[in-house]
Amino acid sequence: MRIKRLVAFGCSHTYGEGLPDCIPPVEFNKMTPPSKFAWPEILANKLSVECWNKSKCGISNKNISEIVLDTPLQKDDIVVILWTSILRTCFFTSNDPINVIPSYASKEFVKEHKSRDHLVAHKFNLKYYREFYFQENLEHESFQVIDHAKRYLDDKGIKNYHFNFQRKGGHDPIDSLLPKTKPYWFEVPYTTVYLTHDYGADNHHPGVKAQKNMAVQIYKSIMS
Repeated sequence: MRIKRLVAFGCSHTYGEGLPDCIPPVEFNKMTPPSKFAWPEILANKLSVECWNKSKCGISNKNISEIVLDTPLQKDDIVVILWTSILRTCFFTSNDPINVIPSYASKEFVKEHKSRDHLVAHKFNLKYYREFYFQENLEHESFQVIDHAKRYLDDKGIKNYHFNFQRKGGHDPIDSLLPKTKPYWFEVPYTTVYLTHDYGADNHHPGVKAQKNMAVQIYKSIMS
């Protein structure tokens, strides 16, 4: 199998937020480059290929799919996507997309972040989840964009692998699982990556050891 590049897509779990070289700054929606300790870099090293980490923090499956479509890919790339929570969405604008994330609507978000931009994001998200949130709508959105991304990559003849994640128990259980009941037209094969209880600087995102474990699971899956 000849692979020139590993191209990874996903949210902060793929970007490596909270890892030693990827601590979020105070300024809203500003980040350092993707972490060298995150699973894409580790996986690329295992495959002896270049790593191109196209993930972004705080984004939805809708936004991930759009980035996949907008990325200039080559036929001998291998694309790996770690899809995120189905409870997220976004609104595309003439500028950057407006991210909609449940945690932004929480009281804890306001307590931890005091800038004007954080407050604007909180008010916007609070209004969305109070007045416009329907889980069934977001589930359907994720099914659509994941399915479309795979069909697009398949049509281009690009190898692509799909994953979601789950961390059970502990102080911070989290997952990006899809509903068990899926539309008849959804045929995307995907594998769940299980997160260990090793945390980054924020005590939420996967730590260095957890990221290494994620890379091992993904490597075994794509090579099987």
